[in-house]
Amino acid sequence: MKQIFLILTAALLPLSALAVDPTPNKDRKEKVESVQKSGGALKVEKKPAVPPEALKNDAVPAPQAAPAPAEETPAFKESRSSGEHFFGLHAAVGLPHPINYGLIYVHSSRLFSADFGTGSYKFTVDGVNAKIDNTEVALRWHPWAGSFFLGAAVGNQKVNADKSETHLGQYVTATAEVKSDYLTPQVGWIWGADDGGFFMSFSIGYQSPSNVKTSVGSDAPGFVQADPDYQKTEKDVKDDAEKYGKMGLPSLTLLKIGWLF
Repeated sequence: MKQIFLILTAALLPLSALAVDPTPNKDRKEKVESVQKSGGALKVEKKPAVPPEALKNDAVPAPQAAPAPAEETPAFKESRSSGEHFFGLHAAVGLPHPINYGLIYVHSSRLFSADFGTGSYKFTVDGVNAKIDNTEVALRWHPWAGSFFLGAAVGNQKVNADKSETHLGQYVTATAEVKSDYLTPQVGWIWGADDGGFFMSFSIGYQSPSNVKTSVGSDAPGFVQADPDYQKTEKDVKDDAEKYGKMGLPSLTLLKIGWLF
C-alpha cells in the first residue's frame, strides 16, 4: 500500500507545476531574455500619425497659401463724373453778343450747369457807331448727364448808337439808346465738363426782348433838327440801335471755351 501511494505522488507532482505556471518553458525563457536585454524597461514602438501609403498617394492635401488681400483702389482713381462740383471761367464769341466772358458752374450730378456772363462790343454800321452791353444768367439741364443740354438765358442789354455829321454848317451828333430785357431758349453741347479742366461749348437759340425802352438825343440846335438831312441821320441812328435792342434775333454761340476747377 505504501508503494502505491508513493507512485501516485510522484505522478501528481509534475501536473501541479503545470497548473501553477501555464506558460510553456520556452516562452517564459524568451520573455526573461527579452527583459534582461532591455534592462528591465518597457519598449514603446513609435508609429507615424499618417501612414506612408497616404503620403505617397497625396491623400493629405498640402497646406495652401493665404489669398493676397484685394488691392484697394485709391479714391482719386474713381470717376469724377459724380460727387464733385466744378466752378470755372469762360469766354465766348457769337451773336447777337459778339464777345462774352464770365463764370460757369457744373453740378456734381452732371444734370445741371449754369453761367453768368457779361460783355461789351463796339462796331460801326453805315457810319453809325454802336456799342452793345449785356449781362445774363443761363441755366441748363443735361437730360442724360452728358454734353447735350436744354436751357435758357435771361438778361438785359443796352445798345448805344451815335453818328456825327455836319448839317447847315453845324457839326452835330445824333444819339440813340435802347434798353431791354431778354429771354433766350437754347440747345447745345458742352464737351469736357465731366472731369474738370479745359472745356468747350456750342449753342443755338432765339433771343426774345421785352420791356424795351428807346431814347433819342442830339446836340443839334433847333434849326438843324428841322433839316431833312439831319432827320434822316437821326432816323438811321435810331433804327440801328433798335435792330439790336428791340428786335428778336437768332442767338448763336459759335465757340465757348474755359477751364473748370
